[in-house]
Amino acid sequence: MHLYSFYPLTFLFVNNFLKTIDNSSIEAARVLGSKKFATFYYILLPQLKPPLVAASILTLMTSMASFSAPFIFGGSRRFLTTEIYYAKINGDTSLSALLSILLVLTSLICLVLFRQYNKKIPVAPVTKGVTRRVTSSRKGRFDIAHSIFVAVFALIILLPVLSLIFMSLIPDSAVMQTGAAFNFSFANYRSFFSNSDFFAPFTNSTKAGLLAVLVTVLVALAAAHIVRRKNNSFTSFIDISALLPYGIPGTVLGICMILTFNTPSVFSFYNVLIGSFWILPIVYSIRNLPIAVEAIKTSLHTIDKSGEEASATMGAGYFHTWRSITLPLLYPSILEATMLIFINAFGEFVATVLLYTYSSKTVPIEIYSQIRGYNNGLAAAYGVIIFLIVLCFISSIKTINHRIFLKRYGSIPNR
Repeated sequence: MHLYSFYPLTFLFVNNFLKTIDNSSIEAARVLGSKKFATFYYILLPQLKPPLVAASILTLMTSMASFSAPFIFGGSRRFLTTEIYYAKINGDTSLSALLSILLVLTSLICLVLFRQYNKKIPVAPVTKGVTRRVTSSRKGRFDIAHSIFVAVFALIILLPVLSLIFMSLIPDSAVMQTGAAFNFSFANYRSFFSNSDFFAPFTNSTKAGLLAVLVTVLVALAAAHIVRRKNNSFTSFIDISALLPYGIPGTVLGICMILTFNTPSVFSFYNVLIGSFWILPIVYSIRNLPIAVEAIKTSLHTIDKSGEEASATMGAGYFHTWRSITLPLLYPSILEATMLIFINAFGEFVATVLLYTYSSKTVPIEIYSQIRGYNNGLAAAYGVIIFLIVLCFISSIKTINHRIFLKRYGSIPNR
């Protein structure tokens, strides 16, 4: 389950990084007779260490803080996140807080170790001007094996989606009542499209997701830029603080939001946010801040500072240089982060279940309500609609990203 959920982090980080790598060194290695595997191991892999480390940090911390997968599939095995939940529902608040601190400290130790390793990685080589692209590649056994592996992996990824579509075409409770003897129909889709309240959860999820994207990207741009400019204890504190939310379980984060915003304070502009819609984009922004920070930091790692220095030398101000030189180079990473943040926010359940009200009910909460009412087919139909919405959003982001690379390089590199 964690592999299925978290592999997109590594894929998107590495995929975006590969688009910015200059292939002159790869071509030179091939001209000198280097084999494909040797070229990959000695030339390409060292340049991929920054995105791999960033994705590894997020994957490790997300996996450690995961609640749904251990709760549903963990069986008799004990996990910190489930123990926190059981301690909370049993009324043992002290034990729940202690286990939460233990989990956060463990994540913090892992984060510090990754950061120490990341400091030892040489700065990725940068190239002045337009980078060279690989426009063609020779076919061979490696390419065939690679294609077979990708095809099998894609089939495994699609199987749960196909199962979801299959379940959405089965009348509610038909599997439990009649086994495999049931008739397919679109009754589930007709039932919720005919419901006047159908669009409310989707509207809430969409608004909360888009607001979370806006806030998270702006904060991440500021944090990543500050961390890049100077290397001192203050920037290290900002860097670690920006990554900590991924090491906090959603249940713990939800409880923290309740304790923080249940009374008027300066942080809530002297308003009570608990029970309102606005608490959802706040918790989604905090939860997904590490994704945006790491994506932008990884992209900044490859930007040659000579362009910014030339702009400053010619009299451009600091903000003009940032807006005209640096920010356009960050567009692909920002778009990738936007895609991940919106998907995570749209499907966020663990923290939402503690914070929502009837008027701010989101799609995951509606699916949970249908499952509790044994309306499994209707819940699957909701899942299919979510899949289609997310697919349309991903396609839009990819189209924008495609046009940016066409405008910058004139063609899309053959990777």
